[in-house]
Amino acid sequence: MHNCMTGCIVRCTNVVHDAEGNYKTSALEFETMALLGSNCAVKGWEDVADLDRLCDEVGLDTVETGAAISILMEAGRMDWGDADAMKALFQEISAGSELGRAIGGGAEATARYTGNTRVPTVKGQAIPAWDPRPLKGTGVTYASSAMGADHTAGNILDPTVTSEEAAERSQHKQLVNAICDASGFCEFLSSTPDDIRTFYGLMVGREVTRDEIADYGWDILNAEWEFNRRAGFTEADDVLPECMRTDAVGPNAEVFDVPAEIIAAVKIRKPLGDAFFALKPA
Repeated sequence: MHNCMTGCIVRCTNVVHDAEGNYKTSALEFETMALLGSNCAVKGWEDVADLDRLCDEVGLDTVETGAAISILMEAGRMDWGDADAMKALFQEISAGSELGRAIGGGAEATARYTGNTRVPTVKGQAIPAWDPRPLKGTGVTYASSAMGADHTAGNILDPTVTSEEAAERSQHKQLVNAICDASGFCEFLSSTPDDIRTFYGLMVGREVTRDEIADYGWDILNAEWEFNRRAGFTEADDVLPECMRTDAVGPNAEVFDVPAEIIAAVKIRKPLGDAFFALKPA
């Protein structure tokens, strides 16, 4: 493990070597292992490390690429778990072939290429390794956030969050993450809005109130939603794909079944200030 900034104690990244000590990639993370690995039935982490490095070399996101390749596999264009064939795809991507442009364009572009209609995306972005069927709050974030299926917008890791609680939890986490992202703090430090407003206060020479910092986050979310509105997105896009609403997963046969009105409630302002700070993130 190593840090990306001097002095960081989290050290969230790693450098991966092969059995002979030769450099393979950095960093091999959970999302990459899931989407380029188990999602495509790849058995060995060494192959996933090679695929991660190949994504880096052509400038592709590993989550989106893993989702795109799995669609190719589901369409019968490639065998599940065929890591060598997956690696060979990067020659197609580099060459700019029709197939390469489809994979490079992500999951939705690949689905258009293959004709698949079962596509795990929200607002054009592939669903990452956090499944919204058991994690209802995360599913609400995927549906309501400007980025679509982006766990960094507000990941709710508590599977006990009910549909009724999901909007409040998602809104809270999206606000916290917006404040954190805009501040320049790393999300992995788990800095609270109180921490961030304290540092802002030291910078500007006065106290930054809880209402101010909460308003700051709310303004960010509204600016992002307004950007999407001008780009043509509507409430009809604040949904999860049909496969997440119908294909059950796990021992409890979970599907994403949060009603549309609960998802819409994320964009309706609730009491902030002390009430916002009293809510603990899930």
